[in-house]
Amino acid sequence: MKRFRYLPVFVILVFFSGCVTDDVILEDPSFDRAVDIAAPVFNAHFEAIDLVDRIGEDDYIYVDENGLINGAIDSAFTVEYDDVITVDDFFYNTSYDLSSYLKASDLTYHFTDTIESELETDKRLDSVVVNTGILELKVTTPEGYTGTWTITFPGIVTSDGDTISFTGSFNGEEQQSIINLDNNTIEFFQNDNGVSSVRMITSIDVSVDEIPADSEFSIWVAVKNIDPYAIFGYFGTETLNVVTDEITFDFFDDDNFSDLLTFKDVNFSLVTTNRFGVPLAIVLDTVVFSNDSTGEELYLQIPDDNTLFLGSADYDAENDSVYSVSDSLVLNGENSNIVDAVNMGPDKVYYSVSGISNPEQDSLQNFIINDGNNDFFAEAKINIPFWFRTDKYERTDTIDFDFREIIDDSVTIDRIQEINLYFDFENGFPFSIYSQAYVVDENMTVLDSLFDAEQQIWKSPPIDAGDKATGTEHTEITVNMDNEQVEKFYYGKALYIILESRVYTGDTDNPEFVKLYSDYTIDIHMSFDMKSNN
Repeated sequence: MKRFRYLPVFVILVFFSGCVTDDVILEDPSFDRAVDIAAPVFNAHFEAIDLVDRIGEDDYIYVDENGLINGAIDSAFTVEYDDVITVDDFFYNTSYDLSSYLKASDLTYHFTDTIESELETDKRLDSVVVNTGILELKVTTPEGYTGTWTITFPGIVTSDGDTISFTGSFNGEEQQSIINLDNNTIEFFQNDNGVSSVRMITSIDVSVDEIPADSEFSIWVAVKNIDPYAIFGYFGTETLNVVTDEITFDFFDDDNFSDLLTFKDVNFSLVTTNRFGVPLAIVLDTVVFSNDSTGEELYLQIPDDNTLFLGSADYDAENDSVYSVSDSLVLNGENSNIVDAVNMGPDKVYYSVSGISNPEQDSLQNFIINDGNNDFFAEAKINIPFWFRTDKYERTDTIDFDFREIIDDSVTIDRIQEINLYFDFENGFPFSIYSQAYVVDENMTVLDSLFDAEQQIWKSPPIDAGDKATGTEHTEITVNMDNEQVEKFYYGKALYIILESRVYTGDTDNPEFVKLYSDYTIDIHMSFDMKSNN
């Protein structure tokens, strides 16, 4: 699961100094030198793609094939093989009164038994290739007999093609054998009750001088702890576990961005990959957007065709390869109310997904390969293209401005007639920004403003029919500080600049929806000059 919080920062970050620090080329702007000077302060070139690099892949910011910057939040889940079919332990015990079979002093006889699995009759096991497992056998022979017994499981075959068998002698004691079924194959058949079963053939070759009072020959067998590598058969129509998950938003937590930004295009996708050899029907049951701070909840309008029918994966036995099938369901602004849901400013999204195996109930040949790679995988993803509009975004930033570090003595103050700061912006971003800057002391008391009135420091370039900024827009700003203002900042111990800004997308008189592309650039140049009274 991903958390996503940076879109509003993305909108404004290009404007503030933190976003260009690495690109600034500084020359010492201190004034403890001869007056009547002019010098550049910094030059910077910035590209929108740099924002992707700065925020980082972990926050799931990416550029699509059209160059549009996107943000996304996702949550993934898997369905394991044992949610579809299991091979449970199965046991069998029987006994034979050998005296009832004796016709002479010698007896050679074969008993055939059917060992039933625990699988329901609406399902079928054809074969199971075993990763690990155990076959346990206990045989108790009566006293007074001599000879041997052999028990064979013709349906359990080793990787070399041999069948599993056990041999023992009649000694009047219990005999126990345990073998690993690792890499063996268990072949099943359907008995008269429709239960998947394994055959057991018992052969005895004994002789007796006098029939003993106890002639019971007992067998107990267990097939257990099976971890299958591959299961073949028909697994029935099974309702899979309902998956309920939560996706957390946290970029709406600060500044109530849901009131400030309006998104135009959002989508919720459920992308599924079926690596089971079982047809599946996957149903998107519920998607709920929730805003904890306001208590609002909004259920997405899920269209009637909210079921994905995934065919069975294919299996290439010769190469032991599985070929998966995939499908996806997308909710967007055209088939749901997801745009309203995101513009509500949600904190969390809850969704639930359910599934059915073999939805058509056909008696197909199903399979599952349990090698750690072949399962059912789904990803729920909320994708937010950076395509939005704002005319309400306002923010306040504090910038260090220790004036006594810039001008270090009062003698210099007396010689200064004026200081001019020149800002030159070549803006390719689709934002217009108006700002006012206040110089304050350590108590945040305003000493003066840098602009006579709110100043447009960036102007958006034209926006085309596709909501993309075209070209660049040039803006020049001059900040003039006369001697009176310089003295005010010096003797008032100016320490900070409070920058109050308002951001518009596109035209400030009629804000537009805009798209944020990775190739947008801005060039910033700042210089200053100072005139003395001399």
